[in-house]
Amino acid sequence: MITISRKSTSIGMLYGALIGALFLFGAVSLLLGNSAQAADDYPYSDDCVHSGCVDPWRFYKRQCTSFVAWRLNAANGLVFNNDYDRDGSLDFRDASNWKAAAQHFGIRVDNTPAVGAVAWQKGGNHVAWVSEVHDTTVTIEEYNYGYNYSYNRRTKPKTMFEYIHFKDLSSSNAFTAGIYTQAGGSYEFHLNNQNAGNAADRIFRYGNTSGHHTVVMGDWNGNGTTTAGVVSTTSDGKLKWWLRNKHSGGNADVTFTYGSAGDIPVVGDWDGNGTVTIGVVKKSGSSWRWYLRNSNSAGATHHKFNYGSTNSTPITGDWNGNGTWSQGVVYPRSDDRLRWLLRNSLNGGGYQIEVIYGRRGMTPITGDWDGNGTFTPGAVQKTSTNLKWHLRNSNTSGVADHAFTYGSRSHRPIVGDWDGVN
Repeated sequence: MITISRKSTSIGMLYGALIGALFLFGAVSLLLGNSAQAADDYPYSDDCVHSGCVDPWRFYKRQCTSFVAWRLNAANGLVFNNDYDRDGSLDFRDASNWKAAAQHFGIRVDNTPAVGAVAWQKGGNHVAWVSEVHDTTVTIEEYNYGYNYSYNRRTKPKTMFEYIHFKDLSSSNAFTAGIYTQAGGSYEFHLNNQNAGNAADRIFRYGNTSGHHTVVMGDWNGNGTTTAGVVSTTSDGKLKWWLRNKHSGGNADVTFTYGSAGDIPVVGDWDGNGTVTIGVVKKSGSSWRWYLRNSNSAGATHHKFNYGSTNSTPITGDWNGNGTWSQGVVYPRSDDRLRWLLRNSLNGGGYQIEVIYGRRGMTPITGDWDGNGTFTPGAVQKTSTNLKWHLRNSNTSGVADHAFTYGSRSHRPIVGDWDGVN
């Protein structure tokens, strides 16, 4: 069973309560270049510049790092802060550290600019925000170029910078493709920020493959990014959930038990609060019995009902775009077409949406492929060599709106909004 998460973006989230920490300067380059002034939207352009002047993102005001943090939050819709992993310590600090820090968190750094990417100056100590990309040049916006504590705009050769792709403006809230496989005792994840056959934007390993495990994907902390989780079976027959809030290897951020051996793990935002939480589906005679919880913790079930027969595949998603996830099932018909029966409320009853899409043997997936807030069907076909994806943008029967090849036949498909915070 493959499970996914809907993004809930908080644009321009500010962090108050800045106490007792060392905040470092984003020093700047002294290289000269042509500049063209443009509108300055930075909210602290007239504030102080000494060491006590700290912005809400935990950088010094009117430094290059503060300006870029502002743009990532305000323009890119990224919840970005110097304490990137929310563990209480500073991660990005001055501009010279940004490349290494981004790579540490599995964020792509390359030589290909994109609007909304961060330009990291090679051999210098400066970052800027990319506003335009041309054939051989890139236009950047920045603060404190030449130690003037002010706004500047320049067009320079692309080769002058490397580019950090936190959340480019070419990306959106749409769900995109990912794959995973077993590698070296862990699961190796390849996440793609586009629904296309290009190389992965993030690769990392997480989880232990020994024993019986199920991979789940969700926005476990409501920060807007889909991250990995693994569900294992304990020796006493319980399901143990190991959820991680970053695109990287390491220990789980949240662990707890919920469900029993043989249950099918499912996830979704059952109460519409922006956080994806847990559930299981059990056999109850010839029907599926759903047990859903509004918290990523052990405890009582919040939603309990029967829906679908056990010869179907359980799925979840926000079928009507109201912010709350609900259940669905997918059956193979006698003509080998897939029949999707979707319901918009967390209770038993008849289906409210019927879709005929995909064929027997394909893996059904669901996601918001066009970023409009509504989950729609997808089907992944395993060919003799690779995975072929067929995604549709409406809950109606018809042909694919997106078709592409991504991953080999040994991989398993996952989907999510990978380019939020992490």
